[in-house]
Amino acid sequence: MDAFIPKILGRQYHWIMPMHKFYFSNNTIKYSLNNNNMEIIKIKKDTRLISVEYLLYKLSILISTLNFLFKFLLKFDFLKKRTIKINLFDLNIYFAKKIQKI
Repeated sequence: MDAFIPKILGRQYHWIMPMHKFYFSNNTIKYSLNNNNMEIIKIKKDTRLISVEYLLYKLSILISTLNFLFKFLLKFDFLKKRTIKINLFDLNIYFAKKIQKI
């Protein structure tokens, strides 16, 4: 994975899941597509909408020394039910097209 966050977090990276069989970098995607007569026409960063509750839960795992603060903030229903947009620049959406052979 090319993104900055997965490289820093390593095995602690939150999106490494057993159900995912492969992870790709931009280079491996381009290589695979080129081998199948396709080309990337656009790469879009994936922005997610998540609850503050989910964010605090994830932060409590990553920064366990501040767990007391995250637990305190989770006591406020109005706060934990709020949603925020987040983009860690770690997930991409690839748009590709078939190359026409002449």
